[in-house]
Amino acid sequence: MRKLFSWIGLIIFGPLLVMLLFMMPLDFVVSSWHLYRAREGLTHGKVVSSEKVSHHGNSRSDIRYRYEVQGRVYESDRVRAGWFSRHGYESGAGELGGALRPGDTIPIYYDSHHPEFALVEYGWPKWSIAFSLCVWGVLWRNYVRPDSPQRVQGKLQSRAWGDNFSAMGLAPE
Repeated sequence: MRKLFSWIGLIIFGPLLVMLLFMMPLDFVVSSWHLYRAREGLTHGKVVSSEKVSHHGNSRSDIRYRYEVQGRVYESDRVRAGWFSRHGYESGAGELGGALRPGDTIPIYYDSHHPEFALVEYGWPKWSIAFSLCVWGVLWRNYVRPDSPQRVQGKLQSRAWGDNFSAMGLAPE
């Protein structure tokens, strides 16, 4: 019976663990690449359609826009950088879609070498940087280098899983 619960836990939490460890940092890398591509091109475009879509307490922006680069007209629906964040389901993400109306003029960031790639919002998703660094930092600290000593308030301490808060100086004295 205990093995059954172990397998059920692995089936339920395994994909979540894989997503936390690999998919979110990968989305950060993809977001960084998208922002790098769109760093030089800036133009203004017109909103074709805009809608705030809500789903289970989160929202996203569905925005379709048209813009012109060097006399050629492009149309896109990418709102922000990233793999998961193209439209982005996160708290407050749909506010832009709810605020814009067809015909509104908006800034468009685009890749100067491939103008068909464009973004409305220039910046990383809220969670991507800090969350990825924290997850990988904890893993590095506890599993890759678990026995390396660290000096905290003049004392030498071992970095074990249970010593995280004391090693960071956050443990109550």
